[in-house]
Amino acid sequence: MLGEKLLIKMWKTLTEKGIGSLLKPWHKARMSKVELEAKKNEIIVLADAERQAQDIKNGLIKLDNYGQLNLTNIDELHSHIESTKKIENIKKEINVSKAILYAEDELKYDDQEPPQENINEDWIYKWKNNASETSTEELQQIWGRLLAGELKSPGKYSLRTMEFLKNISQEEALLIEKVAKFNLDGCISKNEKEILEKNNVSFSDLLFLEELGILYGIATGLNINYSSNIKESYQKLISSNDKAFLLTHQDSTKIATLNMYGISKLGIEVLSLGHFNHNEEYLISIAKQFIAQGFEVKLGDWKPVNDTQGIFSNEIQINIEN
Repeated sequence: MLGEKLLIKMWKTLTEKGIGSLLKPWHKARMSKVELEAKKNEIIVLADAERQAQDIKNGLIKLDNYGQLNLTNIDELHSHIESTKKIENIKKEINVSKAILYAEDELKYDDQEPPQENINEDWIYKWKNNASETSTEELQQIWGRLLAGELKSPGKYSLRTMEFLKNISQEEALLIEKVAKFNLDGCISKNEKEILEKNNVSFSDLLFLEELGILYGIATGLNINYSSNIKESYQKLISSNDKAFLLTHQDSTKIATLNMYGISKLGIEVLSLGHFNHNEEYLISIAKQFIAQGFEVKLGDWKPVNDTQGIFSNEIQINIEN
């Protein structure tokens, strides 16, 4: 399995910290040929546990004097939970387990070698506490991606980012998602106001995201300079989610410039947790700005390999007429 090494490291990390006890009986099976059957079994148990937890909350099922359920079909679940006196502990354990499953989904096709460094102990415990409070599927996916990303690159996600995600509302998350498709290497073009508004991103939305700490420089904009990556001639790759520009020029000292809004460190960490598509009209408009500055511009597919490298393919030449 492609991501086997990363998955083994994840489970070693979680087991050492006593995290993911509901899934522990199955984690070895997921490394074998019966992965799909094991996945089905664990999802069935978690779903059954959620239904019964809700029944307890609604008063349909009673706990006995020892905090145990008077049901035989949940005995297996209780054997994996240290404390069964309060049903909230069961619900929290389920939430953590679901986030771990999403982390597995992120890692299982990733052939990256596991890093030598381990996740900081304080970080992993804060992750567990925050993931345990999340019951919506969308946010559980985010917490799963957070764990997967931190495992691959310890220190990538700050505690501040975790605190932000803990308190984010659904409306704020949707706004960030709308803006994310305009991410151009950590910035958003200030000159594409009409395209942003056409996609329901207003100037007041940008100001609000600045208040949240996701963006900066909204009032004045920032002049961002792009210098060459090589000495022989000008060559610069600029990515935007699943697409990227390749700028070229004979003069290696030439500088490309755009007026931009900045995406903060917090914003970059938050956006890296999602999988966002590009906006074609936005990219073509930016390409024409580069062409007007004298550069040849190609637009192609971009597949990140890690935080600093990726694969650029299927490129096409962009002209003013495009």
